[in-house]
Amino acid sequence: NTQVSILAFALGFAFAVPSVLIILMNGCMLGALFQVHGRQLLVCMGLVLVFNVTDYMLLTYMPSYLSVTMGYAESKGLLLIIIVMLVMMPLNIVGGLFSDRL
Repeated sequence: NTQVSILAFALGFAFAVPSVLIILMNGCMLGALFQVHGRQLLVCMGLVLVFNVTDYMLLTYMPSYLSVTMGYAESKGLLLIIIVMLVMMPLNIVGGLFSDRL
């Protein structure tokens, strides 16, 4: 058991060193990416944040709010989820096509 644990530790250390070097190298690349395209990356992060908050609020919070607080049937909340998903699918494609033009 002791030999197995020592071998596992040695292998873990041996494979961790190259992984750490790769992470450090990618970190440098990420810093260079932010230096060159910082504004565009911040705009992209903001758009993703706004989209995700809106999407999750409509798909998770709104149906339970309608059924618990407003007294609607759960089937109406599920119908709302289906409608939102069906509307969001083509909007994602249109948004992707639009962003390719920018």
